Amino acid sequence: MLSLAGNGLTVLDGAALPASLEWLIAKENDIATVRNAARLSRVRKFGLSHNQLTKLPARIGDMSGLTTLQV
Repeated sequence: MLSLAGNGLTVLDGAALPASLEWLIAKENDIATVRNAARLSRVRKFGLSHNQLTKLPARIGDMSGLTTLQV
């Protein structure tokens, strides 16, 4: 599990995160863009609520382990 909550992030890049990550909590930031989401295929819980997203991350369907998405 990795919590990046409340850090003022504007971009979340899957390439900068461990591929083995299973829980990623990035709520309460200013994230408008999620890049390289497909690299996070093991993430089961993805928390993105309270950000600046206007659409779901590209290739979110490639996150084959995803069971919970909070936006």
